[in-house]
Amino acid sequence: MSPHPYDPRNPGAHNLSARAYDPAKLIHDVVALLEDRGLQPVLPEGGSRVKAETAASQLLRMVGITPAMAQQDALALDGGARYSERMHGD
Repeated sequence: MSPHPYDPRNPGAHNLSARAYDPAKLIHDVVALLEDRGLQPVLPEGGSRVKAETAASQLLRMVGITPAMAQQDALALDGGARYSERMHGD
């Protein structure tokens, strides 16, 4: 048994490596799965995209996985353009 077993009440670094998943990646994975099954999903834009990522985060939490993005994706090295796109659709 590991020295730090997974504890959903303690989202420390020992939990994030094994029990975390990026909600945006989950959306991408689901779209790819549906396309492989012959469906043609359409991703929402703007505020609806934020709702989709929120729903993906909720799904991850329901199955005991911490929604978390990669550190490099969390940094706003683009002057806030990605934030504006996600929040305002521009």
